[in-house]
Amino acid sequence: MTTAVSTRPGRLRRSPGRAVLLGAAYLMPAALALVVTKPGWVGLSATPGFLHLVSFPALMGIGWLVYAVTMVPFVLLTRQRYVGWLALVGLLAAALNLGTVALRGIGTDQLPAAGRATTVLTLNTLGGATSPRDVADLVVRTGADVVALPETPRPLAEQVAATTARRDRPMQVFGGAQSPFSVGATSLLVAESLGRYRPAGQPQTGLGAVVAAPVRGDGLVVAAVHSPPPRSGSARTAGTPAPTAPSTCAGTGVPTW
Repeated sequence: MTTAVSTRPGRLRRSPGRAVLLGAAYLMPAALALVVTKPGWVGLSATPGFLHLVSFPALMGIGWLVYAVTMVPFVLLTRQRYVGWLALVGLLAAALNLGTVALRGIGTDQLPAAGRATTVLTLNTLGGATSPRDVADLVVRTGADVVALPETPRPLAEQVAATTARRDRPMQVFGGAQSPFSVGATSLLVAESLGRYRPAGQPQTGLGAVVAAPVRGDGLVVAAVHSPPPRSGSARTAGTPAPTAPSTCAGTGVPTW
């Protein structure tokens, strides 16, 4: 007589070392995508390479999206979870980058209408590449009360103010060059409707800065600061001039730009 015995196979157990390696294999692509997309979260926002990548979230998003779509055939052919995970990481990175673009806006041809609040306009004229008339048109059209003009020598700023004055928008001119080149000149225009202003210092930033404060009474202390570009040699200092203006105005008890 023959007796049949049925046995139930036991569940295979993975060794702890293999589980750690598997977890690392899943985490590394996600960590890489996160660091490339949001380097500031890990303290790399001022590191060359990462600093430049975050300036192009739209291109980064499109690149990650193309990568995710390219991975789809491999997912269907291999039907491997890990391959699917790689595609998902690319899709999430694309969503994060394109979401950043959506939150910041993609620009518009319509300029904001002038309102009751103080309107601040900033425009880099590239050392005179923009004509005084064009700058004045923009100032009048936006109803700007404060105009920061990086890479703008004082003579050019004075021409802008003269043009706006003829159009019933008188502006006070502040600023001066910190270098013999126009790139080191930063000018500041303040509407006379805000009251009389006086120079309140020119912080040394290397590329021009100027501060203006009300002559009497309470009012806005305003500052225009031109930060260095994020290029090799200056990348780690690109963000340092920005706090210079607020620190110069510290103790005034009024808002500062």
